[in-house]
Amino acid sequence: MDVKSRVRHLLLIVLVMAATLLAVGWMMEDPDYSTAIFAGAIGLVIGEIIHYMRKKDRPKP
Repeated sequence: MDVKSRVRHLLLIVLVMAATLLAVGWMMEDPDYSTAIFAGAIGLVIGEIIHYMRKKDRPKP
């Protein structure tokens, strides 16, 4: 995997993590550090699942 495609996949993962953190911030009145870590972990898992599903569908070079 070349660097450009890996950066795109990492950007997707970071965007999903940020969206999850923003959603938790909007839903909770006073989020704490453990909630932020939990939300970041959920975002990381969702981003990695999306990355895996896209990678699985691509033909091997």
